[in-house]
Order: sequence, then structure tokens, then C-alpha cells
Amino acid sequence: MNKKILLIIICVLIIGCVLLFIFLNKKDNVLTITFNDNASTGYKWKYVVSKEDIVKITSETDYSNCPKDVDGCGGKIIYTVTPLKEGEVTINFNLTSPHDDVDEIVIYNIKVDNNLKISETHTNEK
Repeated sequence: MNKKILLIIICVLIIGCVLLFIFLNKKDNVLTITFNDNASTGYKWKYVVSKEDIVKITSETDYSNCPKDVDGCGGKIIYTVTPLKEGEVTINFNLTSPHDDVDEIVIYNIKVDNNLKISETHTNEK
């Protein structure tokens, strides 16, 4: 085999491995938060981020698959939290009734390090 072709193949493999490593590391830099959800009853999760320049909720996905005319059909809601910069932040998740009464509070204390890695602790209050 031609040495130039072999060198090109080796370079492509090395670049591919580096890109794969970066991609796999990037996935570790998000936090996924999942709650049981029952939106068909009128209860909804609402959240407040204390410092929006440190983290951002980049997606909110509802996995209830409930027919529109069925009350009480449960599911899950998943929030994806992405770090923006180093720091500490609190996210308060409140389960609110149809009348905006708070039924449950879950507080996430999040720390983002200088490599944008997320660590968290959380507490539940009723």
C-alpha cells in the first residue's frame, strides 16, 4: 500500500477518535432531571433558575403519551440542564395545582466547575 494513503488513513482515524472523545465528554456536561408528571390533571412542574448566566434549561420533554380526553394518565417530564460557565446556582422546581397552589418543591443545588462539569444535590419539600 502506498505510504501516503496509509498516512491519510491513520490521520483520519486519529481525528475520528479525538472527535468521538470530545462528543462523549460533552454528554457528561449536562444534567438530566426527571419527575413523575400528570399534566392531564392540571398539575404542572414550574421552575426558577437563580442565576441564568451559569446554567440553562435547554430542553423540557413530556413523556406522558396520554390521550387528550383521559384524566389522571401519568408520565414523566425530563429537563436537560446545560452549563454555561463556572459557578453555583439553585433551581427550584414547584409542582403546582390548577389553582397555582404549590403541592411539592424540589430544590437542586448545582455546582459547575471550570471544565463545565455539573454536580448536584437536591432536596424535596412538601
